[in-house]
Amino acid sequence: MYRINTNEMEIHGYRSVSNQRIINIEACDRIQWLLENSLNLLATDGVQWSMLYQNPDDKKYWNLSYPCGDMHGGGPPSLVCVSREKAKELYPDMF
Repeated sequence: MYRINTNEMEIHGYRSVSNQRIINIEACDRIQWLLENSLNLLATDGVQWSMLYQNPDDKKYWNLSYPCGDMHGGGPPSLVCVSREKAKELYPDMF
C-alpha cells in the first residue's frame, strides 16, 4: 500500500491551500507512514534539518529533508533516494 516501489527515487510532500486552510496531501501522509512503519533511521543532521533512513527491504538509503526553508517548519517533507556515496557525503560521521 504505502511501501516504496523498487523503481521509486523521490517522494515529495506538498500542501495546498483551500478555504484559508492548509491541507495535508496524500504524499505527506505516505512519507510519515514510511518513517514510522517501514524505514530505519540511521543518522540525523541538526544543522541541515535532514535525516538519513534505510529501507530494510532493499537496503537503499533515503534522505528526508524539508526543502522549503521559507515556510514554517521547512514546509512539507521530501524523501529522496541517495547512493551510499552521497549518504557518506551528507552524513560523514555515520560511516
